[in-house]
Amino acid sequence: MKSHVLALVSALLASAAHSSEIAATDIEAPGDNVTAIITPTRLKQPLQDVPASVTVISAEMLRRYAITNVPDALRLVPGMAVTRNTGSSYTINYHGTNSRSGRRMNVLIDGISVYQPGLSEIDWAQLPIAIEDIERIEVTRSPNSATYGPNSMLATINIITKDSSDTPTGQASMGSGSNRQRHVYGRVSGTFGDTTAYLSMSRDSDTGYSTISNAPGPHDSTAVSRLLLRSKTAIDAATTLTLQAAYSAGTSEVPLTSTYEEFPDKDLRNYSLGATLTKRLSDRHELQVRASYAQFSTTQEWATCFPKATYLPQLFDLYTLNPSYANTLLTGRIPSGGTPLDNAQALQAAQSIRALGSTALQPFCGVTNANVRQSRSEFELQDTYVASGQLRIIAGGGGRVQKADSQTYLGGSVSDTLFYGFATAEYKPSVDWTINLGGYVEDDRLSATTFAPRAALNYHVSPNQTLRFVVSKGIRTPDIMEQRGDISYTLKPYVVSPGLSSTPRFYQNSQSVGSLEAERIVSREIGYMLNLPERGLMLDVKAFSDQLRDLISQPVTVTSFRPNNDNSVNISGIEAKLNYKFSPDLSGFANYAYLRNQGATDPIEAGQYSRNSGAIGLSRDLAGGLQLTSAYYGASGNSLGLNEYGRLDLILTKTFFAAQHKIEGRIRLSRLNNPTTSYYRGTGFSLGSSSYGDRLQAYADIRLFF
Repeated sequence: MKSHVLALVSALLASAAHSSEIAATDIEAPGDNVTAIITPTRLKQPLQDVPASVTVISAEMLRRYAITNVPDALRLVPGMAVTRNTGSSYTINYHGTNSRSGRRMNVLIDGISVYQPGLSEIDWAQLPIAIEDIERIEVTRSPNSATYGPNSMLATINIITKDSSDTPTGQASMGSGSNRQRHVYGRVSGTFGDTTAYLSMSRDSDTGYSTISNAPGPHDSTAVSRLLLRSKTAIDAATTLTLQAAYSAGTSEVPLTSTYEEFPDKDLRNYSLGATLTKRLSDRHELQVRASYAQFSTTQEWATCFPKATYLPQLFDLYTLNPSYANTLLTGRIPSGGTPLDNAQALQAAQSIRALGSTALQPFCGVTNANVRQSRSEFELQDTYVASGQLRIIAGGGGRVQKADSQTYLGGSVSDTLFYGFATAEYKPSVDWTINLGGYVEDDRLSATTFAPRAALNYHVSPNQTLRFVVSKGIRTPDIMEQRGDISYTLKPYVVSPGLSSTPRFYQNSQSVGSLEAERIVSREIGYMLNLPERGLMLDVKAFSDQLRDLISQPVTVTSFRPNNDNSVNISGIEAKLNYKFSPDLSGFANYAYLRNQGATDPIEAGQYSRNSGAIGLSRDLAGGLQLTSAYYGASGNSLGLNEYGRLDLILTKTFFAAQHKIEGRIRLSRLNNPTTSYYRGTGFSLGSSSYGDRLQAYADIRLFF
């Protein structure tokens, strides 16, 4: 692995050494009429030089369109599939492949991943960030593994919080809406010598849908409390230290129940700590050191009452050998056709069932759980160097320790250690051309070494027009669960029973075979960007073709979990996004995506797919501090069981001042085309649906700025 990193960095530095034009070029992106962004390459670049399609959602856009959570903000991204399965559960995928979860898309908050390493999860309802703390969201709409490595396979979402030096002294917000949606937020900030800091606190809750299929009643409410502390210290003129701490705690109701079980609701406790030290060595050279720690804890316990025989250890061992044998034996029939070992174990299990006598089928009750604790510790060094007016380089590396602890999912605790290196070079041979070359190599203890390269050529047809040609490879390494999964449910019985242990295990169980390879994608993209700032117009269009191979499509189930790399799918299409400002008082946006999902070897790889999707909005500033905004979001819903989505929003905002304090009030009215959301659960051919009681939804809030 070290030889790969050294070769990558050496090649880029060699390019710098042979550059003929050396100039005192600043590390920041050169002055342009296009906003500089950092997510695609870690370099600050104007959009016309970026080697990817990017959507930037600003804080002003979030405010203007009355967006109250990150999932709804992502409906502004062309090609992003957003499904709210239940009130506490979202499935969000760029281009809508695996409907089980968005495990091929990385989500960062200020560059630190919130992707949970053990089970490949992103808990969208419990993200540790309030909408008021977001400065902007940068979405790289293409493979970004060349910059951030595994899990940035299809897209990367970087949520950038407000800088502590730019926040008002204080802010307070309150909101309420349909489905008992409640929101409370407060923030205070201050300056202490060379340090600026702010502390924000928030709480959100709602009751979710009105009815849910296969559930006796609505049981999908969500409640989360958040705490965010961020500070920035100027150690000297060239050195800054940024500290961040985030904490979130909440409850997500889970509307899954059966004759034998109660609702398996979740209590979540997540926190993260981060420190970033930035040292500018010169106008052309900057070092950054970052350390972070994150922990994700889920307590999920519920009462269950299954027949006593299902907790026999002999039946557990039989299921491990031959699941059909164990299931047949529980029906009272004698299984056949197996190996001599199967038959011998079946005999032992049958004798144990007979020994229980009449109590074998009596309910045996207690508390089971799916508790899991996941953590990630990371250290990273990043070096940015401007070799000339033509060449900028960013390179670095680091290490990460990932752990997951769950008796239910892993049979205990499993850890993973990995090391990585990355580098990107931006080279401008002339004013008409920008070349981006980059790559990321990683050595993972539980998986093989992987390498993800990217090459891009941007041709500036004119100062306002750019053509973009990109070829990239994305990867997703198997998570701890996929490589080391050992699933079984342990019961804590109310009363210990003779013939069973004090902590018996339910007979169904499954284990991963391990030795999985990384999922991979090869993406080809042609893009066009038109930027006319004097007319308030920016248009970005791309055509793409993606081949996804070695996909791990199997959902996690206790009955059968045998993940493999046998699946694939091809995705191609066209995406467009447009921002426009007709006048100082009138602005809007539009985005559209046309997708083709072909050759999916497993239905789950087309389980969240819309051939046509998009959004359009228009906002007008009126006299007297009034603002009128309207937006429509839609998706055609072409995958198995997924229905069409459509929502029309109308927002009225009033801004006024009282005692020199700014006050802003908003009302949002929404109409759903269909109050019912259907979705593919991804286990067999199971379909689910959730419904609101009314097509019409309302939300109102008020904000006070001190």
